[in-house]
Formats: sequence, structure tokens, C-alpha cells
Amino acid sequence: MRNVKGALLKLFVIAIRTNKTGIYDEILNDDEKKFISQRILDAAWYPLEYYKKIFQAVFKVEGKGDVNNVIEWGYEFGKQTTKHIYRRIKQKRSLEHAIISYQTLVKLWFDFGELNSEIISDNEFSLKFEGNQPDFDLHYYIAMGWIKAFFEGYLDKEVSAKFTKKIWEGDVITVLNLSWQ
Repeated sequence: MRNVKGALLKLFVIAIRTNKTGIYDEILNDDEKKFISQRILDAAWYPLEYYKKIFQAVFKVEGKGDVNNVIEWGYEFGKQTTKHIYRRIKQKRSLEHAIISYQTLVKLWFDFGELNSEIISDNEFSLKFEGNQPDFDLHYYIAMGWIKAFFEGYLDKEVSAKFTKKIWEGDVITVLNLSWQ
């Protein structure tokens, strides 16, 4: 079974709990509603399927079905959660170390998939996602924003991020290229 850490899931559960319109009662089934009523612990593992369903519901309601909103969520989440580690990463002063640090963080949140990297030049590299979710493109869009924020914090430069391969569009893997001036 594939799992995610509660720290990630919790963000979407809180969004649902704070929305008092009743819209989520129409979107979520009884099992999902029961799941979000429980206490979500940051360090506990939870089934990916709940994460997917809850994320998709929040995307539909709060994100208004726009993937640009999901990228922005990832970006803001990335800025908040990585602010305290930038100082430590920057002391190492290598892109290789920053990539390894990012890969370590991903393993803390997801117990599935592979994330490999390739440095293309002094101002460009790619991240390759393998063994992840072909039917869950929102996962990659929020990751895109998070990754962009992570490396902007490290480099102190604006970073561009672009998918060059997308598993949800039939490619074997997903590849995200990042570059900066």
C-alpha cells in the first residue's frame, strides 16, 4: 500500500473542516467524511487513496479546478516548510547537496516512488519522478510549486519550472526541468 505523511494530508483536511458551506458533504462519501473527522497526526502514515480523494475535493472547491492554484499552493507550502532549512543547505553551497536534501524530504512524506536528478548545466537540472501516480496529476502540480520554492530559497534566484514529460499524458516517467539565470 502507498502512504503519505499526515503533515501533508492535514493541510487539505483543515481546508475541508474550515469550510462551513456544506459543499464537501456533497463531494465526499461517508467513508471519506469519517476519515477526515479523525485526528490527523503529522508523523503518522495514511493511505494515499484518502490523500487523493481529499486533495481532489479541495482542488474542486477551494482551487476552483485550476491547476495554477495548486502550483501556487505548492509554492506557498514550499516556502513555509523549507524556510528553516535554507540556512543549513546554503552552508554546503552545492546544488548537489540541495538536490539530495530535497530527495530526503520527499522520502519523509511519501513511502513510494523514486526521484532521480540530472544536472544539465550550472543553471539547469531535471528531476525524474518514477513509480509515482499516473492518474494523479495534481500531485505533480503541487510538487512543481513546492520544488520551485525550495530551490528559489536555496539559490536566492527566480527559478523556472517546466514539465518535459508527463506520466498522466502517457510518458513512462514525469520529468520536471528547473532553470535560472
